[in-house]
Amino acid sequence: MNEIQNFIKKLVNRENLLQEEAARAMQIILLGGATPAQISSYLTALSTKGINADEIIGSSLAIKSKMKTYHSPAECFYINTHDGSSRLSTSCASAIILRGCGLNVLTHVPLNRKHNSPHEILSSWNYNLQLNLDNYVKIFKETNLIFLPASLNLTNYRDINSIKNELGFESIFDFLMPFISPIKISHLIMETQHLNSKQAIIESSQMTGIENLCIFHNNNDENYDVIIIKNSKTIREARISFAELGLENKANINLSPNKLYQYPRTLYERLLFLNEDALMNRIYFETAISLYICDKANSLKEGVELVINLIGTKKIHKNMQKLVGASNELFVTC
Repeated sequence: MNEIQNFIKKLVNRENLLQEEAARAMQIILLGGATPAQISSYLTALSTKGINADEIIGSSLAIKSKMKTYHSPAECFYINTHDGSSRLSTSCASAIILRGCGLNVLTHVPLNRKHNSPHEILSSWNYNLQLNLDNYVKIFKETNLIFLPASLNLTNYRDINSIKNELGFESIFDFLMPFISPIKISHLIMETQHLNSKQAIIESSQMTGIENLCIFHNNNDENYDVIIIKNSKTIREARISFAELGLENKANINLSPNKLYQYPRTLYERLLFLNEDALMNRIYFETAISLYICDKANSLKEGVELVINLIGTKKIHKNMQKLVGASNELFVTC
């Protein structure tokens, strides 16, 4: 029995992997030492057992051992949310809006290239998704905003991603991205399909020095189950409704085409003016919670109001132009 089979057997028996075992399993997978069936079995067994912090950190260390790390601004936000498989990317929109609020923001771009996926939207803006890590970090230092391709430092990830997508459930790879960031993160906005994994995320964050985070689960289109942690202390764990955010009535937002700055049509229609209330409200939630955990808003409702006022200005468009321009000044590919 080879190493990966030993790890699978241990997980099937509902035994946790040690940090070094999780690291070794990830090394085997990323180096092509496991068959598709073994990768599928490993991801399934790990998720069925329940992923813990040692398994997240061990897996991330295996990836980061081959990566450079870079100096970061005093505060850097990371948004890790699941955008609907065929709907517009909310994390993309949230990252750009938060940059407009003066925050330094980093997120990864999934490999999914479906209509309205982050990859497809960024490509439509002519954002360069073919650079190497050094150049993306240069862009970040210039613009304080960056979208990193998920496969940038993950050998064999394209094949793994196909297996992960076929499985259709939340796997270890859905938790890893914030913890393999080449730039140190101070604030994390993290969505999960359920909150069973909340303790693993909290402990992993603490182990990597992330003291401010929000973990949330979209309970339905109008409610979020939320855990908010500031300075390593849980300050709120509750179900938050759109009514609390001031979003119970779409008319209250007053986000009309005439109010928006004249964006390029693809951006205007597909990013900031959404006909689906649930998607727009989701963007308000993600950005409001970010402003709240970094003390730029005294409440979630105030955070929503700040974002609504910002969307009607030129600031977001200027930041986007700067980002896209910087990405196209660098032609060194991976």
